[in-house]
Amino acid sequence: ILYSYSTINVKPNRDEQINRDTTGSVIPFTSTITPDLSAYGEPMNYPGEGEYQIFLDTVDSVLDKPIILVDGFDPGDGRTIAGIYSLLDFTGSMGPENLADVVRSQGFDVVILNFPVYTRMADMTVVDGGADFIERNAMLLVDLINTVNAGKTGSEQNVIIGPSMGGLISRYALNYMENQMLDHDTRLFLSFDSPHRGANVPIGIQHQLNFLGFGLGGNNVVELQDLVNNLLKSSAARQMLVDHMESHFVGGSSFDFDPALLLPAAHPWKGIFDGNINALTTNGFPQNVRNVSIINGSGIGSPYQDRMGANVLPGFTLMDSSDGGTFDVALF
Repeated sequence: ILYSYSTINVKPNRDEQINRDTTGSVIPFTSTITPDLSAYGEPMNYPGEGEYQIFLDTVDSVLDKPIILVDGFDPGDGRTIAGIYSLLDFTGSMGPENLADVVRSQGFDVVILNFPVYTRMADMTVVDGGADFIERNAMLLVDLINTVNAGKTGSEQNVIIGPSMGGLISRYALNYMENQMLDHDTRLFLSFDSPHRGANVPIGIQHQLNFLGFGLGGNNVVELQDLVNNLLKSSAARQMLVDHMESHFVGGSSFDFDPALLLPAAHPWKGIFDGNINALTTNGFPQNVRNVSIINGSGIGSPYQDRMGANVLPGFTLMDSSDGGTFDVALF
């Protein structure tokens, strides 16, 4: 009998450069609260499924100062929890750093909530959590807040950060908890670039992508169909967009625009969502926290530029077919 012994040293990649001694594993969970989505035409209501990971601080490795980061609009779950963590990378005076690493070194714990793609076992439906109904994802955050509050030590209150749609999910969850007299024990709610009054994707781009994908008959660009269905026609997009292509279609068509419908028109689901989130508290925002909103942008009025460095202004040509039928997508 020959005995052989060896040692394997595992080095994490850049997306996982975290202190393994103070980090738990990714924990999948199902919401204990099932929101009523019947107003959206859902024939049966189901709870959502999500996942979270706790990154304890590197001072005492005790969950006592939680910062909960809530992922935003992410069709297809392109951002995993490790990916969300790595998005906090920045270059500071000391070179490459990570914001989560910085706050953890100051005694704060980082909790990341993600909404993955999953198969719902009740009916075997594939659900794209990153583009699902905001109410359903908000109930996942309610459960996570309760879990964090039950597990933390000390009297430090939570901080909740929601970028993009994550801000709407966080706002709905906090509103719901206050409406239901549930203690969220949160002192600061920070929404970053969140569309509290609605999101905007230029209607011309929506129509162009949809028409190319579905309006050319045998010449449909089938590669665009999943993009349209999973992004522009997703539950979350219908709830957020201030101008939605489906409200401009000629009756009976799924791609032809009605030339008489020239003014912005949201999908009916946006009105339902706005009514839901605003009915929970007196002004539509949580009352027992400090609410801070940060808007992304240049701050000095500088326009966005295309890949060639040209300013993107009203009337900007996005696609040009004058070269024989090919399209140069100038923005990408």
